[in-house]
Amino acid sequence: MEVGAVNGPLSAYLGFGNGPQQNAADNHMDMYATVERDLGTSGSSVGAYAYWGEAVLGGGFRDAFRRYGVIGNCTLEKTRLVGGFLFGSDGAPGGADLDNDGWFLEWAQNIGKEGTVAYARWDKFNADLAAGGQVETDGMTLGLSWTPNHDAATMRLAIEGQWLDQDSTNEDSIAAELQLTF
Repeated sequence: MEVGAVNGPLSAYLGFGNGPQQNAADNHMDMYATVERDLGTSGSSVGAYAYWGEAVLGGGFRDAFRRYGVIGNCTLEKTRLVGGFLFGSDGAPGGADLDNDGWFLEWAQNIGKEGTVAYARWDKFNADLAAGGQVETDGMTLGLSWTPNHDAATMRLAIEGQWLDQDSTNEDSIAAELQLTF
């Protein structure tokens, strides 16, 4: 269930429901809240996000977790800049809190004909491990997206390359994706 309110450039939402790896017979309800402020009429905005939930782990253990974030974007005529900072913690079955945090910065540029967008994104994520220590992931994503009929959005082709480094281990990939809407 979700409820929300919009008052001019300000919007807020509150939601309740079963969370990840839960079923309808489980009586635990996750909760999230968002608030967003539009900045002008170009699509720029800044918002905050919070999520409180539980996941059912193997052996019937529950992992209580919390996630928080602030995300903003600046939309210009042909350029969009998006950035965010997110953090949270997981309550491990042994009672310890495992913290995590990360940030991202993305630039998207309309190029050529309308419907063609080139983008670049940098992500950084740090997470505590139950066995001790941290895992750190950071890297760049480059991509090109093409939607031939932007109004109908019946087809979208995206080609994306990702170069990630997770604790000094390279995890590189290239993907092509075709989306059709009927």
